[in-house]
Amino acid sequence: MVLTGGEGRRIGGLKPLVDVGGSRLVDAALSALEPCRSVRLVGGDATELGVLGIEVIPDRWPGEGPLGGIATALAATAGDVMVVACDLPAVDRDTLERIALAGDLPGVDVAVGSTDRRQPLLARWNASSCGRVLEAMASGQRSPTDVLAGLEVAEVPVEAAVAVDVDDDHDLALWRRAHGRDDGVASRIEPMAVRDVTVEDLESALAAGATLIDVREPAEYAEARIEGSTLIPLSTVPDNVERFRSDSTVYVMCRSGGRSLAACEFVASLGLDVVNVEGGIMAWISSGRPVASGDS
Repeated sequence: MVLTGGEGRRIGGLKPLVDVGGSRLVDAALSALEPCRSVRLVGGDATELGVLGIEVIPDRWPGEGPLGGIATALAATAGDVMVVACDLPAVDRDTLERIALAGDLPGVDVAVGSTDRRQPLLARWNASSCGRVLEAMASGQRSPTDVLAGLEVAEVPVEAAVAVDVDDDHDLALWRRAHGRDDGVASRIEPMAVRDVTVEDLESALAAGATLIDVREPAEYAEARIEGSTLIPLSTVPDNVERFRSDSTVYVMCRSGGRSLAACEFVASLGLDVVNVEGGIMAWISSGRPVASGDS
């Protein structure tokens, strides 16, 4: 099941059909799911999505978020379901096969791809999870991640790049610049080799006046951050490339190193000197180093 619901207001059109440079946003998911017994779409405008030639199942909870799409998928099949969001342009068959195999383990309700966090929209939701998901929808819960807490979950490590989602215009700009040209002709930029540094290296560099950029979201940054760091959320990196320009190496961090690596690869492809902080803010906190909190 490919989740294709949502109005696409933040991306300027029907999200699954948005051009990401020579292909539609949904094409990667459809290709990766080819080995499945059947592939169907959940939610969205069935008329517009008709160009894909795939059955569209109406979302039973339209406008209620992705958990409603998962619940619709489970209820429609009464079986085990691979669930993939339509906005993952780098998802691949190998990743889905590994997740599918993990879902065969005894007692597993959900096999979920995991980067620096669980990815419930890149997962195999088994029939055994259906009751819990429907119960969550009935009680007003809307977070797939929260629902996982009440289920037996098998986590499958996946590369951060595979789980990158294109959710709005900023994400789309980042993807197009890194993987295509504005004329729509695919022109993939090979990932640049990016050096990882430890939090010990970062501490020494900060003492010497180095620049640290944090690419997490504002709420994460407010919860815990390194004093003196600059917040540039990953989705806004393409619009803030000049802020990575410096006479010395710029250090980049996120929660645990996945998003910051993606940012570094993009910025490094433009010839700028950046390094990725391995383990991110979690490694910094685990080492007992101080953090600041609150709005900034």
